[in-house]
Amino acid sequence: MLPLRLCDRAVGVSCRLGVFALFLGFCCGWSLVGKAQPSGVATIHGDVGNMQGDSIFLAWHPSALDDRETRLLSRLDEDGNFSISFPLSTGTVTELVYGAEAMTLWLEPGTDLFVKFKAGDMGNTVRFKGTGAPENEYLADHDRDFIESEEWQVLPYNIMYYEEGFAKYLDRRLERERLGLALFLTDNPTASAAFKEYADADINYAWANDRITYQDLREQVVNNEGRLQLSPGYYDFLRVTHLDAAGALKSPNYQTFLTNYLNWQMKENGHVRSNPAYYTECYNLAKEKFSGEVETVMLARVLRDSFKHGYVQQSTALFDDYRQHIDTGGKYVPLLTPEFEATRHTALGAPGPAFALTTLKGDTVTLKSLEGKMVYLTFWKTSSGVSLRDLPYHQDLVHRLKGKKVEFVSIGFDDDREQWATFVRSKNLDGTHVYGGKMAQNALLAGYGVRDVPTYILLAEDGTFANRRLLKMNNPGAQTQILAAMGKVKLPEPPPPPAPEPVPAPEPLPVAATPAEAKPAKRTTTRTAYQYRRYPATRRPAPKPAPRVRNR
Repeated sequence: MLPLRLCDRAVGVSCRLGVFALFLGFCCGWSLVGKAQPSGVATIHGDVGNMQGDSIFLAWHPSALDDRETRLLSRLDEDGNFSISFPLSTGTVTELVYGAEAMTLWLEPGTDLFVKFKAGDMGNTVRFKGTGAPENEYLADHDRDFIESEEWQVLPYNIMYYEEGFAKYLDRRLERERLGLALFLTDNPTASAAFKEYADADINYAWANDRITYQDLREQVVNNEGRLQLSPGYYDFLRVTHLDAAGALKSPNYQTFLTNYLNWQMKENGHVRSNPAYYTECYNLAKEKFSGEVETVMLARVLRDSFKHGYVQQSTALFDDYRQHIDTGGKYVPLLTPEFEATRHTALGAPGPAFALTTLKGDTVTLKSLEGKMVYLTFWKTSSGVSLRDLPYHQDLVHRLKGKKVEFVSIGFDDDREQWATFVRSKNLDGTHVYGGKMAQNALLAGYGVRDVPTYILLAEDGTFANRRLLKMNNPGAQTQILAAMGKVKLPEPPPPPAPEPVPAPEPLPVAATPAEAKPAKRTTTRTAYQYRRYPATRRPAPKPAPRVRNR
């Protein structure tokens, strides 16, 4: 892992965090819980001031791969008190969620933590007491610094820096964060090794992730300058970055960095996502770079990505290898299996589910009626902020591709059809706009594998899935991506009509009996109606870093 580089000033610092917590304890009149806490159980007690709801919950992910949250709910009594206890075998990163606010908590077996805050200002008013209080005070301070200081966040104004300025900005942030952790560990030498590893990983891999994604992110934000050419030594930090740190798996920043590292290395090796062999190569690269638990997790992430991109044939072979040789204990296979099965019907080359939807004018639009053109499907709703943000870019893309064999079909999923119709009518939107019904239990959304809006899907000329992972519409490559896919699927030509049936020559009549009124035989041809056969075609997709988010 990246070295910690303790600052000399950290040595001999007084225990001011402990004194501060003690002072707050006296001011607020807290009382320590007298009962001994079982070693395999974590308990959180709390007091919520300015109550704005009657329940609070604790959420965490049970494994490094599981995106589903485990939640434990507690009701608040009339004074705002709550208590949550649950078995715990190892140090775990959790979130305490009250309404729209959330805070990161570190819990270990035997934790008995008291939490006090005011609703509506959780981050600034939270205070802790009991076992685990210093660690969580540190995390709360770190979260406040991250949220309140723009210097700590990769925002549009600092992503616009050129290489030297951006690198200096990241290094300044890293130095401040490392100093803060060093001061904490000096004041709290009894902090567990698991917490030290998590806190260190959270800082170092956030820095590494922001650095490795700088070029791609800047290209998206500053889309009028093109891609920067970085100096040859820009990526030298990867030579000393510890890639295989199983103890850091608790940090989301570590897992995000490893994913972005694999993508970067694949690009450096000359592989592009439009190549069907991309995920096979990426899977093999992960095998080469990682080992142990990290290898098991990262191979699973490669598989999950391959499922989403629709490479069923390659995914099947890789998944078989994973089950037989990697996750032999079946730790992550049960999580991956339903995802694999759910994406098979939306794989590249699979036929898009049929639909028949009406426009504002009452015309019916069907998938069959669009055959022969590429179809850019937009699943959206007028109450979605992201949908509205993308709308100008969508309209610009429609205008730029006008006259091409591509149809832009936007399917609205507002709960109120009239609200959708009024919006589309008032904005005079271009493209084909149809109403898809409410989102809840919508068969069309399920058929296309859409979980949220907006979602953009490209269908080939024969109605099969061509791309499920389109570039953002404000990306200069979005138009090129569509044009590059155009014409790759050729609809079968109708067979030529059969040659006219030969007309048999009439039998010769006896010369003496040849009638003067005899007429030549009439030629006839038969027109046959041909059914057009539809052939599935395999389509190939083309290629945020997510900033750290501390609230919900």
